Amino acid sequence: MPSKNVSNAASIAVTTSLALFSVAAFADDPPARADGRGPSQRRTPVVAAVERVGPAVVNIATEKIVERRVPSWFSWEPQYLKALSLGSGVFIDPRGYVLTNAHVITQANQMEVHLRDGKHIPARLVAVDVSEDTAIIRVDGNSRYPFVALGRSDDLLIGETVIALGNPFGLENSVSTGVVSAKNRTVEAEGRPVFQDMIQTDALINPGNSGGPLLNIDGDLIGINTAIRQGAQGIGFAVPADKVMDTLLRITTPDRVGHTSFGMRLHRAPRNDKALAVVAGVDPRGPAATGGLREGDRILAASVGQDRADDGDALALNLWLIERQRDERIAFRVGRGGEVVDATVRVGRSPGPPWYRFGIDFGTEGDDRSAPPRLAAIERNGPADEAQLQEGDVLFNVGGVDVKTTGEVEDLLPQIESGQILELGFRRGRRQQYVTRLQVR
Repeated sequence: MPSKNVSNAASIAVTTSLALFSVAAFADDPPARADGRGPSQRRTPVVAAVERVGPAVVNIATEKIVERRVPSWFSWEPQYLKALSLGSGVFIDPRGYVLTNAHVITQANQMEVHLRDGKHIPARLVAVDVSEDTAIIRVDGNSRYPFVALGRSDDLLIGETVIALGNPFGLENSVSTGVVSAKNRTVEAEGRPVFQDMIQTDALINPGNSGGPLLNIDGDLIGINTAIRQGAQGIGFAVPADKVMDTLLRITTPDRVGHTSFGMRLHRAPRNDKALAVVAGVDPRGPAATGGLREGDRILAASVGQDRADDGDALALNLWLIERQRDERIAFRVGRGGEVVDATVRVGRSPGPPWYRFGIDFGTEGDDRSAPPRLAAIERNGPADEAQLQEGDVLFNVGGVDVKTTGEVEDLLPQIESGQILELGFRRGRRQQYVTRLQVR
């Protein structure tokens, strides 16, 4: 079990496994008292919150390939082993998007989500921010799933009741309660901050709870369980929902995770504002600006034919946008200066994540995930340009991992941290092979 330190060198165990949560179904009517004297008081607000959110909590099973060196006759030989682990997540969108901690899924070769009905569904990484220990994955298929939307954490009360769901020490379907002990905590390891602005709680967050939801008494998702202080009882930490929302809005933009371009960033609408989102910024040359959207617009609804986004929040809208296809025309209804304005945005083509992270574009071949990773364009003064890559070069290795297709390159990108120095192997011409070092954005 990996561990991290909190201030004064106390160590923090970052939980690397968590669980599917399920609750036995209850009748709509409260149970009767055993002595027959009227209805029971057992269905408390905690029970109601657990019944509502429980079906949205899932197990995340991951498989990682671990290398170790073993002695041979004349040297040390590499040996590759499979490392299996369990973590938790929670559906935050009915289309199959699952929120979890970054450390639950980082470097996983395969991921599988285990539902409460016993189904095991393959999943893929959508986006991750390791520095904020936040990740979002998506299960395969087109089914609809029970979900809980992100709540708000800007009004937390010291001493208010909270509920942690998860799988501590492999004990599935576990619930613990406590209170908010403190807000805006900084968790340190080896004398430096690791996590900031954390919720501290005495609700039990044991190994196995990472990525599971932290709820308030109303059943609102106010945080994601992340860490415990090793050697102490009743000291756990969670990433607050507002911080999770800001991170997800930043890392799930279509221009960053897809092959479409909007040239637009979204912010969460203010409390009690019925808008889906507020336009935080637009690229003056991008599709959003061309279609008539402006910074500060309050997006009230968006639609493509019968497919509508007129409910939810900024994150739900972002996830709806990344599923749009190039050249689709999206009808937006926005509030602007006291008036309601209609705008139509034609979805553009983005060079995709390789351009955003490396400054490279695979061109039209990038739309075919099975095509060779041949560089069709290099961003001037971008990371690849500074690393002296050229148009026509073909990547064969990214960070020590052999790649043969554009899809394999893109699948690696979410696991690569911003600012990381990465070695790239590439071919130039028929036989020449080179290695260069590139700083990822």
